[in-house]
Parts: sequence; structure tokens; C-alpha cells
Amino acid sequence: MKSFSISEIHNLKSNEEGFTLLELLIVIGIIAVLLAVAVVAINPGQQFAKVNNTRRTHDLQQIISAIQQNMIDNKGPFVCAAGDIPTTPTVMRADDGDPTTLEYDICDCLVPNYLPQIPVDPQYGSWDGDCNNYDTQYSIQKASIIISAPKAQGETISVTLPGEIIVESPPGVPDATLPVVNATSPTLATVNVTTTFSASVSDNVAVTSCNLFVDGVDKGSMTLSTSPCASCSASKDHTFTSTGTFPMYAKCSDAAGNITNGTSVNVNVTAPAVPDFSILANPVTIKAPQTGTSQSATITITSINNFNSAVNLSVTSGLPAGATANFIPNPITPPPNGNATSNFTTVSASNVTAGFYTLTIRGQSEAIAKTTDVTLEVVDLSVSLAANPSSGCTLLNNVDLTATVSGSATGTINYKFDCTNDGTWDLEINNSSVNPYTAVDLCNYSSAGTHTAKVRVQRDVANPAEGTTTITVWVFLTGYPDADSDTYYSTSSEQVCAPTLPLGYSPTQGTDCCDSDTNTHPGQTSWFTSQNNCSSFDYNCDGVQTQRYTILTTCPTGCFGNGRNCVTGWVSPVPSCGTSSAHRVCSLWGGTGCPTGCNTGPSCSWGYYTGFGETCRYPSFFVDIYNITSTQACR
Repeated sequence: MKSFSISEIHNLKSNEEGFTLLELLIVIGIIAVLLAVAVVAINPGQQFAKVNNTRRTHDLQQIISAIQQNMIDNKGPFVCAAGDIPTTPTVMRADDGDPTTLEYDICDCLVPNYLPQIPVDPQYGSWDGDCNNYDTQYSIQKASIIISAPKAQGETISVTLPGEIIVESPPGVPDATLPVVNATSPTLATVNVTTTFSASVSDNVAVTSCNLFVDGVDKGSMTLSTSPCASCSASKDHTFTSTGTFPMYAKCSDAAGNITNGTSVNVNVTAPAVPDFSILANPVTIKAPQTGTSQSATITITSINNFNSAVNLSVTSGLPAGATANFIPNPITPPPNGNATSNFTTVSASNVTAGFYTLTIRGQSEAIAKTTDVTLEVVDLSVSLAANPSSGCTLLNNVDLTATVSGSATGTINYKFDCTNDGTWDLEINNSSVNPYTAVDLCNYSSAGTHTAKVRVQRDVANPAEGTTTITVWVFLTGYPDADSDTYYSTSSEQVCAPTLPLGYSPTQGTDCCDSDTNTHPGQTSWFTSQNNCSSFDYNCDGVQTQRYTILTTCPTGCFGNGRNCVTGWVSPVPSCGTSSAHRVCSLWGGTGCPTGCNTGPSCSWGYYTGFGETCRYPSFFVDIYNITSTQACR
């Protein structure tokens, strides 16, 4: 490195020319920047206020210029839909529709013809993009016209338009607002362990510094999350060297020198705790089938106070007979102030009784033992199966199978149906909430015999359950019924679907020609004037409809003289079965009074039997009875 003596330096300087203008300007610029940084650093609140006030002055000048241009365009007066400019200071902002508040809505009178947007106070004003919602926080007054910036910091800002209009600002108010300092936290600490204490702080301008006080002693400056800040947090690390309770607070100042002591809180300092752990199961209820593996629960061991030892897990009580407990892994070791987990399940090798069991799970590490409980629900499942129809003759088609599920298992059900129990599922239904479930028209049976249908269901964690039912299929039998129960079997056969002919059927053809009418059968001797249920008068099944009366009368019209011994009978022709016609009778009654069976008049003066061909007459007189109407009977 080259060095110079004092004489050499003197000689160099004497031989050089003076500084150039450019060099001088650069040096002056650097000095100005350094001075500005120094001023801001020394009093940032004051510098921010000056910047804001400069902006306010510029805003008021813009508004006055716009008002002047409006007056020029209107040849003198200021024209505005809001009316005349108020004579008392009034805030320029949008009309909020409330008659109890005062404002002067000037925006539409200046924007956009004279201003692109209305200027607003840099700290407290608002502009939402149009004249419908704004608040300049500047006031206007007609003295002339005065426009003012009431929110100016530390000075009065106003602009006046001479003549008719004055724009002014009331005197600025010095910052006398104290910073807001909240209580420090946390309020718990451990001896000889460094803890970060913090407090939230705010100010109307800016918080510039904070200090932490413990037991009345200043422990030094705190770090602001943003410096300076209108709202932030102040924090500092501190280590207590003894146990006890110590008062603590933060003390903060703002750019104007306002100072606030925060709320004092007591910090409780304790000795380090003894290492320990906690045990927790999640979930606390699990389900298991009667045979097999249960649902799992996570067993969590959480380290307390840097615990870091192995913990052995076991079930100390509650396991049902035939079940064992599994923990994977076991033992487990949590990291200091961390946690470790193990997967817990039960396994049943036999058919465990369904029900609820409270399992006590213990974690053991040397002398420390902790327990937690898990409820084990062992669920069961069963199903019954029914067929409709359950019997019939070939071809037996469209048989319904209905499965009814029961047991403590819950949730949706998976159904599988097999019509012939041949190992092939004819229908599978998954995630069904229907119980009982009917598989409609599922099974068809083409051969006679006994067929077995099966259903298999799955639900919840229960073991699958199966159920069966039988369907009996016969061939049709030929039988002759006795439908009218008159002990005579029909001549017509029926196909009967049954294993044997039931009561009321004969395997051989019968002789009852009308099996729907009890009066019709072979050997019937009664006569009938109306047809049987088979629309026939053949009541004795001889194949002929035999008429009871077939004689024609030979009696003349009068019975006197030669008519005494004539034949009583039908007036020609003989009527057919069930048809009514006239008959004639001529005979002598020689007794007195009325014989039994006569329909009598006064003193039995005359009458006639209701039967065919018989009369009742007055004693010893001949009476000619003719055209008596009777109905032909047959069998």
C-alpha cells in the first residue's frame, strides 16, 4: 500500500486544481440525504405529520382552483346542486340522508368537470371511487369561501378564495394522545428457563419505543414487530432465577413523547416439573364381531415435562372370555414433550357373547402408571328367510324371497340371495337400508321336489349371517270335486296342486251333473219349477228333464151332466218345465163345510185347492173351475 508524508500531501494539494461543480453537487446531495434520514430517525412522528400537512395544503388548493373554474364558467356565482356554500364550517362529504347531520355534498359540482376525483384527508378521509360514497374530512365555509383541514397535525391549514369565497382550516391540535399498552403475557414461567414476554401496543400516530419492567426494575428495551408502528407487538426475552410471583409491565412512548405504563400483571415462576406422561384412547368406543378382529383405537402417550421413557401397554380388566388384546407397537417411547401412538385391537377366537365391555388400558413406565378406558361392543347378526309362495306345482315361477335381519349390528346391509343353494348368488344388494328386504319374483322352479333357498347378509363389523328356507314343488293331481258338499262328486275333473288329493275330491269320476247345486244329484225325487244352478231342470242327473204333469183335460166347458166324469188336465198344450199355463177340473164335492186345504171365503161358500186339478165347492153343487194357472214342475 502506498503512503504519503505530510509534505507530500501538501505538495499534491498545491498542484491540484479546485473541485468541479458536478463534484460539489454530488457531495451536497449526499449530505442532504443523510440529513433527511437523520431527521426522520430523530423524530419520525413529526416528519410524518409534515408530509401529511403538505398533502393537505395541496388538496385544499386543488379544491379552491376547481371552485374558481366553476365560477368562471357560470360568470360569477358558484353553481352546485348542493345549494349555497354554508356560512359555518361544514364537512364536505356525501349526503347520508340523515337530516340531523351536517355536510356539504360538493363532489358532483367539481367531479369530473374540474377534478378527476375529490381530494380527501390523507389520514382520515375516504374515497370509494365515485361521488356516492366519500368523506373529505375537509370543511368549507362561505365568508368569502374558506376550505380547511381540521385534521392537520400541529398547525393550521386553510385556503381562502378572496371576494365571495374563503377556504380555511382551523388551528391544528398537537398530539396529546397517549399510547395504548396492553398487559404482558404469558403469566407463567419456569425458573432458569428463558421466556419471551410480549404486549400489544398502539398509538394514533406511532409507538416509537417500549421497555420491560420486572418487579419495578427496567430490564431494557423491547423489540417492536414494526418500528415505529401505529399497532404492533413489543416483546423481550427474560429469565427468572428464582421462584415466586413477580409484577411485570411494559412502558411505551410515541413520537410526540407521550408515555404510558401498561397494566401490571403477576408472573408466577415455578420450579421445573417432574417428568410424567398421559394416556388417551381415540375413539373411546370400538366394535367387534363375535369371532375375529375388532375395530382399532389409537392409544396416545404424551410426554409431560420432558418425559422420555418406554411405556408398556396392557389391558388390566374387562376383556370378554375368549378375547385377547393386541398393541402394535408395544412398548412405545414418546419424545420429550411430544407423543407416541400404538394401535389397539382385540381378537376373538371363539363366539364371544354379544354385549358391551369396559376395557381398562394401563400404561406402565417404572413407577408411573396411567389408565384409560375403552368400551368394546361385541355385535351379533342373524337373518331369517321366507318364500312366497313356499309351495306350489310345476312350473312354480316368480317366487319372492324375504330376508329379515336382526341382532345388535347397525348400519346398511348387504344382501345375497341364492334360489337353489347351489353356491351361485342370484341377486346381490349392497348398502341397503331396507329391512326386511323382499327380492320380488326372484326364483323359478321347473321340477317337483323340495328346493332350498339361502340368503347371506353382512352388516356393521358383525360376522356374516345366513338363513335358509324350503320351497316344495308338486305335480298337478287330477281330482273330481264335491263342490256343493252333497256327497256326490262331479263328473268334471280339476287339476289339484297338492301332495295328495285333499278332502272333498275323488280320484274317480263322479255322477253329480251339477256340482254347484245341492238339490241336483242322482236319485233326486223332488220336483222343481225353476232351473238349478247349472240352468237345467235335470235334477236327478238322468240326462232327461222329466215333466211332472203331461195330461190334457177332457172336461168340457160346463161340468153339468156328462162332464162329471171327465179327466182333469192341462188345457192344450202341455207347458214346458218352469212354464205357467191353465188346467181344467170338473168334479162333485158331496160333503159339508170346507175340506182341509181350501182357500175359503165367507161361510166357505166356495174355494179351491192350491194344488193341480183339485177344487173346493159349495156342498152338493157342481162348479166348473177352468183356466186355473199352474207352473210345470220337472226333475
